[in-house]
Amino acid sequence: MKVIYKYTLRVIQSTQTLMVPIHSEIRFVEEQNNIICIWMEVDLDETISVPFRFKVLATGEEFSVNEVEEYVGSVKLFNGAEIYHIYEAM
Repeated sequence: MKVIYKYTLRVIQSTQTLMVPIHSEIRFVEEQNNIICIWMEVDLDETISVPFRFKVLATGEEFSVNEVEEYVGSVKLFNGAEIYHIYEAM
């Protein structure tokens, strides 16, 4: 059985890791009450968890292409005063 779960990411400069069931898939990213939220489709029957690593970057923040893999999405926080870009991290 599958379900969509919501996870949160923090605005920090280091890579963040979420432990989620194997074969989980990212479905959506958006701000909710000034918190970065990511919705993932997970399989409730999976018993093995794997790390999903994310990098949250502010607009204009420099990064190495060796740090990130796939772009996930961007969110506006504080009524658009700050924009952050979420990538899957290596």
